[in-house]
Amino acid sequence: MRVAVLGMDARQVKALELAFHGPCRDACVLAEEPQAQACIVDMDAYQARTVLRELRSRDPRRPLILLSLAALSETLVGADLVVAKPIRLDDLVVRLATLRERVRQAADLARAAPAKIAVSKRIDDWGRPAVAGDPQARTRAARFLDQEQAHALIGTAPDIDPSDPRQLVKAYYDPGRFLQSLVMAARDSARARGQGVRILGPWPEIVLDPIRGLARIADSDHHLRPYGLQPAVLHQGRLEYIDGLILLHGQLRTVALDALIWKLTLWASRGRLPLNTPLDVPVQLHRWPNFTRLALAPGAMSIAALWTHEPHSLIGTAEALKLPQRSVFAFYSAAAALGLAQCHVSAVPTVAVFGRTRPLDPRASERRGLLGRIARRLQVFL
Repeated sequence: MRVAVLGMDARQVKALELAFHGPCRDACVLAEEPQAQACIVDMDAYQARTVLRELRSRDPRRPLILLSLAALSETLVGADLVVAKPIRLDDLVVRLATLRERVRQAADLARAAPAKIAVSKRIDDWGRPAVAGDPQARTRAARFLDQEQAHALIGTAPDIDPSDPRQLVKAYYDPGRFLQSLVMAARDSARARGQGVRILGPWPEIVLDPIRGLARIADSDHHLRPYGLQPAVLHQGRLEYIDGLILLHGQLRTVALDALIWKLTLWASRGRLPLNTPLDVPVQLHRWPNFTRLALAPGAMSIAALWTHEPHSLIGTAEALKLPQRSVFAFYSAAAALGLAQCHVSAVPTVAVFGRTRPLDPRASERRGLLGRIARRLQVFL
């Protein structure tokens, strides 16, 4: 998506360019305003309101992001998006994803009616001309993944009621039954031997270079994904250890080894958690994921930011961020597979409360101990 920036100094523009290249994974590029599909306007800049008025007069349908230290009135903002200063990268990425979705929908509309885009005489809720047939922009853009891609990555599992045992079972999967675990085991074994390893089976050939943190795959994700989704395929696989990582079977696609394990975990988990993961214990993020090379699942950056700021339980995270549980569960599964996150159990005994934990009352523990001793004593006489 081509994005023009107005009212920002050279240092700010450079920072934005780095964000486009990093977290946005080159989904956005800087452009001059006449060629831009969307614009970012610093509303604290000199004559920003005049610039905004001129932008809207030139192209009323072009989506905008407005940056501001102070709260902006709804009349001024209209249907556009706002990012408050100081800018949080996570907020900016979310708004850019929404902007990209609006640009895509506008392009779809233009292709559907190439002769002309009819502008109705009706004025929309924000006092701007409404495009006939223009659908409401979906604001649940999945961090530069469209809805279909997000579903392919983490599935469509509905939220569960943690107090219902029948629903609780559906929140878990066994990583040991999936290709994810075979690749992780092969990585650990090859690293210990100081060698590379070839993972052979019905899936496209996978070669791991754990020393350099690389993986080479004989085919695209489209052909690998079905095997990442299927449980109980591991008995069909075998490992061949190799020295010097001499590849004998033509050109293989090279990716980061962590990125491969991350994606295999997302495919296997389908918005679920590894067996025995507690839902009510705070999760601690040990290290920020390298989002520049990892598949960016829906809500990933928001979850990482929250856990970096303050550990939350898995259920509490979904509630705090208003995300589907599957987004939180999938992110935790992938982050845990790379050793980036784990449930943090305090040294102080706790009572589980969904969304938080509270210390256990020592007197309650003593009472239970006394009752236990009484029960055991009674059993002697029965």
